[in-house]
Amino acid sequence: MSVLEYVWAGVLAVIAGPAAFEILGLGIPITVLMVFGGFVIGIVGGATPGLAGPFLMAVSLPILLSIFGFTPDALLPVLGFLVGVMKGATVGGAVPAILFNTPGTPDAMLTTFDGYPMAQKGQAGKALRTAHFASVSGDTFSDIVLFTCAPFLAIAVEAYLGFGEKAALILLSLAFVAAVVGSSPMKGMIAAFFGLFVAAIATGEDSYPRLTLETDFLANGVPLITAVLGVLILGEVLFAFEQMWRDRRVEKIKEVQQEGDQR
Repeated sequence: MSVLEYVWAGVLAVIAGPAAFEILGLGIPITVLMVFGGFVIGIVGGATPGLAGPFLMAVSLPILLSIFGFTPDALLPVLGFLVGVMKGATVGGAVPAILFNTPGTPDAMLTTFDGYPMAQKGQAGKALRTAHFASVSGDTFSDIVLFTCAPFLAIAVEAYLGFGEKAALILLSLAFVAAVVGSSPMKGMIAAFFGLFVAAIATGEDSYPRLTLETDFLANGVPLITAVLGVLILGEVLFAFEQMWRDRRVEKIKEVQQEGDQR
């Protein structure tokens, strides 16, 4: 099969998958239904300040796995719901950013610069339509580029790059992490090296177990479900603890009342 045939086979797997129900004899694929449901929930969550796509994914993933189980048939519905949540959160985050100058998601911060002044001038509808069109068109274009270019890039990497070139790409990716992480490049580098450390846990091609602690559970590496739950949920928990610690510090700082002669 060629690369385009693999892409088309993936599209058919979604469209011709198990049907949730039928309308006039036409089956509605459960994956498409899950994408639509995740999109609606993502819009509501994105429009709520404090909730974002990663938080909704962290909450919904255990629920979805308990419903669909750990079977191969659960991959497309669960993944489709998570994709819909992220797309919906991107669209919904612009609503409070434009109407209340409060971004619903971190990526909607820049929307407040132009959207809220337009809302003050009575152009809130135009700002919302522009933001939604930009979100939908940008996400759709990036998805098309990813679906069409990722297989070709993967084949090119495997065909033309050796171990030295792949090591150079890894170093380049680490440099990108340090460059785009912001004012704390050391934090980004620590997170990147920790990810490499976790990825190294497995039995290699030479059948030698690396960092498995002599357990069969880690012989094939860290399970994907465990890694995803840890990244999503643990990050949100640590962020919540940090916010609680900062709020308590702010509460302890009280204004000192000046008494006596102030001249």
